[in-house]
Amino acid sequence: MSDPNVQYMPNLTYGLLSCKVLGQRGLSVIFKDGGCKILHGDGSVITESLKISNQLYFLTTNPPLTPQNHRESIALVMAPSFDLVHKQLAHPGKATLELMIRKKIVYGLDGVPDDSADFNCTACIHGKMTQGPFQEGHEVATEQLGRLHSDICGPMEVMSLGKKCYFSILVDDMSRYLWFHPCAVKSDFTPWFMKMDSLFTNHYQSHTKILRSD
Repeated sequence: MSDPNVQYMPNLTYGLLSCKVLGQRGLSVIFKDGGCKILHGDGSVITESLKISNQLYFLTTNPPLTPQNHRESIALVMAPSFDLVHKQLAHPGKATLELMIRKKIVYGLDGVPDDSADFNCTACIHGKMTQGPFQEGHEVATEQLGRLHSDICGPMEVMSLGKKCYFSILVDDMSRYLWFHPCAVKSDFTPWFMKMDSLFTNHYQSHTKILRSD
């Protein structure tokens, strides 16, 4: 019996089977005399549990177990999937794992499909991601007001107390000093910049050399 729809949990001690899922696969689950049996549609027994009181139903497809040795082999044997083996072997490459299965390089891979056409490991994809290089920056201005960067943002969903839904900024390229101004409309930027340029003349005895905007 095999079921590809299995959640993989690396540190899980025991695997759990859903009776509803087994029923959807055309199998029968019988609880009787303190035990549990899983049967094919023709009535043949696939596996049965150990009769241990005050415990869950431990299933096995190995030879009959006794209560003394059940903890060493209480597992329902299923053919592992390509994805499960990939995780168990510490995420080898798809081509490498296919070669290991096909040539039987590793013991215990019998019955594992070697077709990885629809296989993609999210953890491997994230682990191999690299960040692209940043573009080269521009030459920084050598004097204050040598270059100003400007931008206008809005409209905002919530207006300010002054009924403004836009804001504009000026950033000095050399000092990174920033000026902020709330605006009711985008066109408010022009008179504000002209006022700021007059202020710059009084403070720094210089007009803005270059204004850069999006």
